[in-house]
Amino acid sequence: MKEVVVAGICYNLNEEDKTASILQKEDDNVSEVIIPSFINDNGDTYIVTSIGHHAFAYNYCFSSITSIFIPNTITDIGDWAFSSCSSLVSIIMPNNIQRLGMDIFDGCQSLQAICIPKGRKETYCTMGLEKYCDFILEGEYMEQEVDGINYCLNNYTLTAEVIKREGGYVGSIIIPPHIVYNKTTYVVTKIEGILIKEDFSCIIGPFVDCPELISIVIPNTVSYIGEDVFSKSISLSFIKVDPNNPQYDSRNNCNGIIETSTDTMIAGCKNTIIPNNIKIIASGAFNSTPPAIIFPKVLYRICGGAFAECSQLNIIHLPDSLQLIEEMAFSCCENLSTIEFGNGL
Repeated sequence: MKEVVVAGICYNLNEEDKTASILQKEDDNVSEVIIPSFINDNGDTYIVTSIGHHAFAYNYCFSSITSIFIPNTITDIGDWAFSSCSSLVSIIMPNNIQRLGMDIFDGCQSLQAICIPKGRKETYCTMGLEKYCDFILEGEYMEQEVDGINYCLNNYTLTAEVIKREGGYVGSIIIPPHIVYNKTTYVVTKIEGILIKEDFSCIIGPFVDCPELISIVIPNTVSYIGEDVFSKSISLSFIKVDPNNPQYDSRNNCNGIIETSTDTMIAGCKNTIIPNNIKIIASGAFNSTPPAIIFPKVLYRICGGAFAECSQLNIIHLPDSLQLIEEMAFSCCENLSTIEFGNGL
């Protein structure tokens, strides 16, 4: 047997069958631990097959670790392997576990999710995890309604994406930053729009074609919002992004969604006032507008379909700064009668 340290983890190597067992995790103050399937030592490859007694416990792992990924090569987890990892929130378990030691999660008071392969809950519960059955989540994804909003829950990352619901969303929607389902907390991070995939299939986001949607509030946790996010939601009149969101904003109470880092108007509504520092208007940003729009003097690009089907739009004065209008930017604007071009085109 030979001991080596690779990326902060100490392994015991079996040079006969070329397997490796984790002896202990060094304290390097990391929050996310991804255990590898294989490690290399002096040109030889070893399969990581087991986690030893106390490997991540007590003095070897203080309070920094919040998530652990265990690969499918692991078949054996020793006694008290993760004991007293007090900040551990989620752990992804392997497919082919053969033995679980005693009290592997003893003292893990923050634990919310033990993610296992689908259909294996009964097996895990009878292998020493009986008291953790409420925290066992089967499979990577599941769909669930919470307080009138439908979500796709990712059990591996403990994040949630807002998804469509039958009949669409109506009235006023306030998306929360976090939701709780089955005693597990998920962070709401994503709202899709209309996405055309490589195979030309189409993903339709939750707020597309919601003609009775009136207002929406986006929390500070959302880090991705797709294009055409409010397509055909013609009654939408109020949009607000939480001011603490680092990715998006609704500066100057503009009634829209702006990508902060690029000054790009992602989405607007019929009451949107485009701020004077917007440089780009994204594809599918508007589905309804006032009869006339005042464009900012620093605007240099209007993306394809940005104002498609804005039937109320009547007059457009384009600024001198504008350098590019992409294809179909004003398609199907049936009442558009006047376009005044700036000097940039």
